[in-house]
Amino acid sequence: MKIIKILLSLTTIFLLAWVLPWLWNIATDKPNHYPFTYYSSVAETFGIRETINEQTTLKDAQGNTYTQAQFDSILPMVYFRQLTREGNLPDSLQGVEMNQKIIAMNNFYFRYRPADKNKPVIPLYTLFESMPKRVDLEMPGDRFRLTRKLEFVQPETNTIDIEKSNQFDAALREKGFLGPPKIVAGNPTTRKAYDEGYFIVDSQNKLFHLKMVNGRPYVSSVDLPENINPVWITVTEYPARQFYAFLITDDGRLFTIFTGGYEVKEIPVPAFNPERDNLLIMGNLFHWNVEVTSETAQTLFAVGASDYQLKDSITFSAPEENEKLYNILFPFSLRFTSVNNEFVKPRIEFTGFGYLISAVLLLLGYILIRRYQKKSIRFWTAALIFLTGTFGLLASIIIGNTEEN
Repeated sequence: MKIIKILLSLTTIFLLAWVLPWLWNIATDKPNHYPFTYYSSVAETFGIRETINEQTTLKDAQGNTYTQAQFDSILPMVYFRQLTREGNLPDSLQGVEMNQKIIAMNNFYFRYRPADKNKPVIPLYTLFESMPKRVDLEMPGDRFRLTRKLEFVQPETNTIDIEKSNQFDAALREKGFLGPPKIVAGNPTTRKAYDEGYFIVDSQNKLFHLKMVNGRPYVSSVDLPENINPVWITVTEYPARQFYAFLITDDGRLFTIFTGGYEVKEIPVPAFNPERDNLLIMGNLFHWNVEVTSETAQTLFAVGASDYQLKDSITFSAPEENEKLYNILFPFSLRFTSVNNEFVKPRIEFTGFGYLISAVLLLLGYILIRRYQKKSIRFWTAALIFLTGTFGLLASIIIGNTEEN
């Protein structure tokens, strides 16, 4: 009977570790509404749009405030349509001609979330014709898979196109590819103006570019800088065609693969945590706004679009949370989902030893109550309260003392 009660108590503790922190987070949650921030190519500082209690403030990083019209004028790369409508879009900026088409073609957005990298992927890929006869891309009738060998599969019949498979596999191997691959990165959608195929990292950490041109394989090897380990690649296919892809390494460094000669250039921003941090790049003709959001802060970096030099940065701290009380009440929490990946599995997160404050107080209270009731102190119950704090006390109330029938 004692063993059964101990097992029931442990089960109850884990259920409480799942439910109570979840309820706490719902009751105390404060959304991290960071202000919209964008580097001004006119004022050469960050423009900041912040809304608090339905009151919007327009200012820059130096504290200067603006009217809406003034704010539009210092951020023409963002509000170019409004400025064009009002006739206030400048004809040129920094010696570069300005109009809606030029600005829109050179504006781009890139977003990375840890869940993008950690989600499950079906290893079947769509390879488009990169030089189609018609303007729009058309979905091919086959898919390819890549392990130690590249094979094209016909989904309707589940058969392998041996001739095409051998042709593309030989082209990859001729460039030095050795499977199985670590990364196969592409953009398998027809909702884009053109196709640049796939960037592939093989088992030896070598990078290759694969695409289909007039029905034939095009493969190029890409020289990577020394001592980098790619963990994520996004093929961009933006209208301006300045670069092929963004590459993120295991130590959180950000690189761009440029068109023309496959130059791999590091973006000069501090490393971030690709397992936990979100990344957003808002680029334009003059600057790239690189935004890194962690659990505790959001930092924006302005990088020159021509010289790729860091121009400026600004950091916003996340709203303060009552973490001290949380850490005192709960020694750990149990979660089955995470914003950083899409797998459902148990995750135990320890909060540290701050819970000992409440655990000792609860244990003393338990001892005093037992003595007041003139009952003996139960070792296993006391141990659970000391080791798991609030969870152990509630489990003893729900299940009863582990040594009692």
